[in-house]
Amino acid sequence: MGRGPPPPPPPPRGPPPPPPPSFFGGPPPQKKGGGGGEPPPPPGGGGGPPPKTKHTLDYPSCPHSEAKEYIVSEQQASPAELQARWDKIRVANIYDTLDQMGYGNQCLDLGIRPLFPHQHLAGQVITVQGSAYPVPRGESGTAWTGGGENLFEKLRSMLYPGCVVVVESGGEMYAGKFGEMTSWALQQGGARGIVIDSFIRDYLGLEIIPNYTTCARGTSPIESSQRWRINALNVTIGMPGTLTSRVKIDPGDWIVGEADGVIVVPQKIAMETLVKAEKIEYEEEGMRQDMANGMSFDDSYKKWGRA
Repeated sequence: MGRGPPPPPPPPRGPPPPPPPSFFGGPPPQKKGGGGGEPPPPPGGGGGPPPKTKHTLDYPSCPHSEAKEYIVSEQQASPAELQARWDKIRVANIYDTLDQMGYGNQCLDLGIRPLFPHQHLAGQVITVQGSAYPVPRGESGTAWTGGGENLFEKLRSMLYPGCVVVVESGGEMYAGKFGEMTSWALQQGGARGIVIDSFIRDYLGLEIIPNYTTCARGTSPIESSQRWRINALNVTIGMPGTLTSRVKIDPGDWIVGEADGVIVVPQKIAMETLVKAEKIEYEEEGMRQDMANGMSFDDSYKKWGRA
């Protein structure tokens, strides 16, 4: 028998695989003329274009700043979608943004930070205001009842995906407010974490709660039910600051925390801050990847302008 026909030639090779993802979940945008195109639109959507809000920005070195305006929708994104965007931004870049906008006193006391340094917290604030409460003789202790109402259950009813519970302790510094089991309850209600200006309990249990970050001064074994209680929910509170004695926090503000510290973003400037901080993240990630690929600091700084 003769030999059969030769095998068909191999199919042409496809385009090369995309570069590895950046901190923002994709390759850094290209500079003008680099073929990178426009960045993806903000999350959200649905049927038909939502109302838009324009923020005029001034970042001439940013890859997509030629028009000097970045279109964002304040109506189209849910708190969970906005939380996902905040969760990609480093605290130092948020601080730089706020400082440039005239809000340089938004950093909480540097003793308040994630218990587990590699975790990152971002979310919209639900406030808890508490106070020291030595239980009178003959009265059963509980941290959850204020004015005869179970405020912990009320707090649970207020949770939503993308929120963060922020607790002003009212000066009681040593008892562990909240703990592992109550944190599970908050997480199951949609909270991404908790920020406390004193202590919490159950270090080992808190570490394994998924998608949940605890920011506090540390942990304490001391039970709070005999020593502390919740007085009010979703009221304006003041947390210890770094550059100022107190940082005002209103319900609906945004809070972001990581190993560097915890920053509060007032709701009235949240969208503008988010967009500007995202631009800084793009630039830093571009510079970071260029240097990782062998570009000198001087050349990458000239290209991206971050240091």
